Amino acid sequence: MGNAHRRARPRVLLFTETFPALGPHEPFIAVEVRHLAGAVDLVLIPTTRVQGPTVFLPAGVEVEEGLAEYMAGVRGRLAGLVKSAVSPETYREIFRFGARAGDPRVVAAVIVRGARMHMARTWTRRYLKSAGPVVAYTWWASAVGYGIARASQDVGVPCISRIHGYELYPEQDRLGRIPFQKPGLRGFEGVYADSAAGADFLRHAYPDLEPRIKVAYLGVDDYSLQKGPSIDGVCRIVSCSSCIPLKRVELLAMSMACLLRDHPDITFTWTHIGDGPTLAHVKSVVNAEPLLAERCTFPGFVPQSVGRVLAEQHCDVFINVSTSEGLPVTLMEAACCGIPLIATAVGGNAEIVDETCGLHLPPNPGPDEVAAAIASIAHLSTDDRNRLRAGSRDRWSDKFSAEQNYRAFGDLLVTLGSR
Repeated sequence: MGNAHRRARPRVLLFTETFPALGPHEPFIAVEVRHLAGAVDLVLIPTTRVQGPTVFLPAGVEVEEGLAEYMAGVRGRLAGLVKSAVSPETYREIFRFGARAGDPRVVAAVIVRGARMHMARTWTRRYLKSAGPVVAYTWWASAVGYGIARASQDVGVPCISRIHGYELYPEQDRLGRIPFQKPGLRGFEGVYADSAAGADFLRHAYPDLEPRIKVAYLGVDDYSLQKGPSIDGVCRIVSCSSCIPLKRVELLAMSMACLLRDHPDITFTWTHIGDGPTLAHVKSVVNAEPLLAERCTFPGFVPQSVGRVLAEQHCDVFINVSTSEGLPVTLMEAACCGIPLIATAVGGNAEIVDETCGLHLPPNPGPDEVAAAIASIAHLSTDDRNRLRAGSRDRWSDKFSAEQNYRAFGDLLVTLGSR
């Protein structure tokens, strides 16, 4: 009876980027995979070759590497480039760049993304024809995701996608707009933004797609090892992100210099978790102030969950100063650990940070404003700090619990599979 029940479960093809490989973003998927594996039969299909260490997968979860191999192969890449280069849709997307349509870098980028869309469509269509009854689910609504959606339409398979930040907001794309976005999103039966702000943005940009645009929050597990606030008079500040211009980690470094200069009564440390091209500049800002350098730590990329790291140490403030965001999982993890939050009022940050659990910064704060926000939390009474900590924990419990959010998403996949 148990085996018969298992065979009746829907089979879901989850398209990722490099997962189950470890990386700065992909480990977030591991929590979802673990929860979904209890409701559906999962096949993970990475779009880029899996290299290096991988995440431990639940029993029964399969990995299909055929798409990654095809995307990396010379024959597939050549066929994709030819299709993209002769496609009228490609040139419509190029012309939408207006005065920049003649820029060779724009032309090349659009053709390459079109090629990736065509490659994904070709391989996925072939795979789906022999896959039997399945649901296609892509974690990223990128050019590859558009190709997967079109292949699913070709074969009559239900296909949905999550959408986060870089594939949602034009300012997060290096081109300043996202080629193929509207026709690409039209291929999905449902587009699930990880924030209400993201869903509202899409509905405003593409009113005709409104019926298929939904909100589905990500979630994080409960980290029960909560050390709580510092007990030695030191305000411990933590941030976590890739070190890229969008994340403005150098602004945090300048803010710590302001905090040291303008609030000498506050003893603090700053730890930034993450790596990337701007880290060298960040360190140079810190090292220019000898008294600041001794207070700052840069452990780089941490392979385990950031929530686990936060739960095992004292932390008094978690801060995010990005110029644009979806809804950062790191804020969810900090909230789960009951840490007061500070974040810029961009993207979905307002859906997790408010006066009950922390402070908002304006979208483009100066170092003095960031320092003042940190100081305002450091100066709170013990009762008020505890109130923020309780509010942060409640926010996680109400909105960002992995168990409740992925149970709901699993129910959605089961409903699609039952068709």
